[in-house]
Amino acid sequence: MDFTEMLELIRNPPESGVPDDIFDQMGSYVLGREQRDRDALEGAQHRIAELESSSQAHTDEIARLKAQNFDLLMSTGAGSAGGGDSGGDDESDKALTTDDLFETGTTP
Repeated sequence: MDFTEMLELIRNPPESGVPDDIFDQMGSYVLGREQRDRDALEGAQHRIAELESSSQAHTDEIARLKAQNFDLLMSTGAGSAGGGDSGGDDESDKALTTDDLFETGTTP
């Protein structure tokens, strides 16, 4: 019997009357509900902590990859800009930008 059915028994008692232990049943129902709510809250808090930890790990990984990507980008740009004498070719002396790296047919 759920809580609304218990309340309905009190509001509209049957001919046999309200059961003597109706208030005990209501108290047990409420206490059981509180325990389920506490368990659900504890589970949710545990899951939130896991997600925050996972999010922090992803953020750290992204920062590491960005730093690694920047280092690679700088080493590529530095290597092609000062890579040697091309005999006065102005295009090879020009410093590359990130847009230059993504153009098709352009090799650093």
